[in-house]
Amino acid sequence: MPYILIDALNQFPAIFKNCGVKELLCPLCLRDGLQIKLVDSLKWRNGNSNRIQLRLLHCVDSPILLASKLYNCENGHRCNNACDPDIVKQIPDCLGCFITSHKSGVTKNFLSLCEQLLDKFMSFDGIEELHFERYEITYKSMKDRFLTNSRYRFPPSEAITVPSLGQLYWSFAGSNLISSAIMSNFRRDEDRYRGLFSSLTAQWLSCDHTYKSVANIGYRRACDGKWFQQYTALFVIVNEREQPLQWKFTKTENLAKSPTPFCCKWASTWVWNKPKLTVEQISK
Repeated sequence: MPYILIDALNQFPAIFKNCGVKELLCPLCLRDGLQIKLVDSLKWRNGNSNRIQLRLLHCVDSPILLASKLYNCENGHRCNNACDPDIVKQIPDCLGCFITSHKSGVTKNFLSLCEQLLDKFMSFDGIEELHFERYEITYKSMKDRFLTNSRYRFPPSEAITVPSLGQLYWSFAGSNLISSAIMSNFRRDEDRYRGLFSSLTAQWLSCDHTYKSVANIGYRRACDGKWFQQYTALFVIVNEREQPLQWKFTKTENLAKSPTPFCCKWASTWVWNKPKLTVEQISK
């Protein structure tokens, strides 16, 4: 199984300086309002005990084991995990190849694939099914290679057994983990997105509703698995270059009941204040 070794203190010190990061801070101290730097404990989270098991990351074709360094801090906190989300946030984004949750995580390659599939309006259930199929293909390929190589290493009379996919304890990324990773990735870049929206200009505005984008926003009832969609549409405002300037989830198509910035209810006011700006609504 592939694996990743992460030791940010010793792997990226020169790059940290170029990115303006002087030191990594203890996340436990940060929660108390203190800025205490982390120091190397010279120990790894290597699976030698139940307390320091390797973390399982979900990737496109197979899971990946994440072995991380353990850090102490000068304030007495021990065994800070190098893949702790509050430590990973301090690492420049260009150096991180995964997003971690409390117990597991996903690689950015897998997250990018999920976002592309969601953009193509695939449901979370469809992504889970596709993920399982990709793991099955990888398992069958590994099994075939093992059996082929075993013919040259073991006598023909010796029986060769191969564990099933279920016996390998390969878990699969569910919709909760995928959505959590997407939200975590968005929050990390939220200020950049808002700054980008604020910097865009417009000669005219176009307002419209889109519906497929909200199909995956909701919740699944635990008792019977029924899916409840939370919103009806996504209201989007774009400029003449079709760049999004503002958006809002709505539970109705009636703009009067779902006030949004610059919507047609205030179109006359907006044009009066900005006589050179044309506001139009496109109906589908």
